[in-house]
Amino acid sequence: MKNIVQSSQDTTMRIGADEFSASSIVLVAAVLLSFLVSYAALYWFKNDVPVATLLGKEDGVVEYLGALAFFFASMAFLAAYLSSRTLAEGILVRGNAFYLLFAVMFFFAAGEEISWGQRIFGLELPESIRSMNNKGEINIHNLTPFSRTNDDGIGWGFSRLFSIFVLLYCVLTPVVYRLSSGARNILNRVQVPIVPLWLGGICIANYLVSMWMKSVEAEANMHVYAIEVKEMNFAIIFLAFGLYCYKLSRNRQTMTSPPELE
Repeated sequence: MKNIVQSSQDTTMRIGADEFSASSIVLVAAVLLSFLVSYAALYWFKNDVPVATLLGKEDGVVEYLGALAFFFASMAFLAAYLSSRTLAEGILVRGNAFYLLFAVMFFFAAGEEISWGQRIFGLELPESIRSMNNKGEINIHNLTPFSRTNDDGIGWGFSRLFSIFVLLYCVLTPVVYRLSSGARNILNRVQVPIVPLWLGGICIANYLVSMWMKSVEAEANMHVYAIEVKEMNFAIIFLAFGLYCYKLSRNRQTMTSPPELE
């Protein structure tokens, strides 16, 4: 029993971070399909203002899909956390705190994406509070301190911080995990979930394609829609990662010894 509990505490993502089981292949296909369809639609309708506006405006189709993806990502990580607390024998162990952290973080992202239902429920803000938000919305990421930019339009708002998080956690960390045994041991010891390499690759592609699409859409003055599509795709990527973690957490319930890195 001691070995089982020790295994549950030390093991979360020791297996090859990008192993391609049947379920992983399904996730790859779903994320790639979303990626290709969303950007293809954005490019196809770039000169069709009514359709492009319907898709990419505030409270548009793309924004609601992104909010839903963030919400379900939150639920997937919550399920992974609860699953990580129980072994097949019914023994309760310390769950993976990172799963719970991601569950809270993506629930927050879902709420922020739709301004916590402000327009859905017709909520009105006092003028004193509205003036503190660049868009007069019930959210944090548009508060003036988080939206300031310099003369070149560069700032350190939530969007830039999120981009840095994606680069460090989703792209660099999986590579370091693969290349450095010392880093791998530390990350395993603290139970950091490792993003599959294929998801990290899609993160890079999503960022690069969105940058290109913003230049294309700028000609039609609709470059902001490319940003909405990028955010939606990142939400879907994290939903896929949440489901991936839930699957690994379920598999871990029956482990009695740490699996080897391939």
